[in-house]
Amino acid sequence: MPQIRASIKEPSSSNTTNLINAKYRRTKNLVKKTIEISNQCDLDFILLVYDKKFNRFREIYTNPELTLEQVDGMMKGRIVPNRAAGIASNIKTSTKIPKYKKEHAREIVQVEDRANNNEEAGQKLSNN
Repeated sequence: MPQIRASIKEPSSSNTTNLINAKYRRTKNLVKKTIEISNQCDLDFILLVYDKKFNRFREIYTNPELTLEQVDGMMKGRIVPNRAAGIASNIKTSTKIPKYKKEHAREIVQVEDRANNNEEAGQKLSNN
């Protein structure tokens, strides 16, 4: 039986540039929307963005006194000095540990998953 070689197409430089630009624009829009909601609703946000390609985390916050280090300290019931501001945080207003809830984004908002849709379409075609 002859072997079949599959060729993998390298993304063109213009396509790669478009993806980089799209990632930058979308991240910037996400940050803008976070700031807008923070101002309108008097909420503090911490966005933790993980870039799989570069294996890099990026922490973006709307209040310099509320970082991941501060949240960790608050959950453990202690005040952590804020390195960015150079002062102890004044975020902690009570001795009670704040409530904490983890939620997956798709549990909050119903978004169609392209991969699932493609699989379903392929199954429908194979069944016909």
